Amino acid sequence: MRSLRRTAGLTLLIAALCASCGRGGNGGGGGGGASAFLGVWQYETGSYSFVNCYTTSRNVDLTRTGFQIVDQGKLVRIDPDGCRFTVVQSTATNAGGVVGEECTVSGTDGLGNPITTLYHLKSLVMSLFDGGTRMAEVFDLDATQTNSLGTFTCDISGSNTLDRAP
Repeated sequence: MRSLRRTAGLTLLIAALCASCGRGGNGGGGGGGASAFLGVWQYETGSYSFVNCYTTSRNVDLTRTGFQIVDQGKLVRIDPDGCRFTVVQSTATNAGGVVGEECTVSGTDGLGNPITTLYHLKSLVMSLFDGGTRMAEVFDLDATQTNSLGTFTCDISGSNTLDRAP
């Protein structure tokens, strides 16, 4: 029974992490004018994050999910779950996340039990190409999820390409 609960807990963890993999948030653009990073971005077919929970690991499909980068006095990457990370633009086509930044997301599992996930950014690098219509992204973050079954820690990483959403 404990094994079944642990498997169920890890399944819920993976589902929750999938919703927020590759997300980010705030940041400042370089120089004057609007940043080419602003907009809605969507992962290309075949994109995934690797979720390593130390006892189990798996690839989580990111295809057609994505995030939005907005200007809030600085560039902010906002995921669909509301998680935000600062994005600092270093050149017209390159930007990165602020190492050490954290984001907490709360929700419920399929049974209505509370789930809280704390994301800790270890690295986030983004580079525009094809005239700013595509973006290469490499990320690595830790996630600690607490639910009714306990606390689980995972490492989430990925190297993917995104398209600017129409």
